[in-house]
Amino acid sequence: GDVNAQYDLATSYRSPHYMFAHNPEKAFYWDIRAAKQGHPDAMYHAAWAYELGYGTEQDLGEAHKWFREAAALGHKNSRKKLDTTDPTARAVE
Repeated sequence: GDVNAQYDLATSYRSPHYMFAHNPEKAFYWDIRAAKQGHPDAMYHAAWAYELGYGTEQDLGEAHKWFREAAALGHKNSRKKLDTTDPTARAVE
């Protein structure tokens, strides 16, 4: 499908307006599809969803993977999130 249309649908479900009800599961459904087709903003939002468990199960490993993919494509906010979702990072004791 059209990657931009998929991302637009995800955005509509994340930020509802008169045509769409707020629906985290549908937002994630469309974000992950657009992310798998290389859409950097969709990658960021899919990662964010995995990080918080928004519309999907929380999975910091998947979050880090998608933040890393988006960062590799130049997505600035994803670069900032890499340290917070790194599954190999250890808490300072």
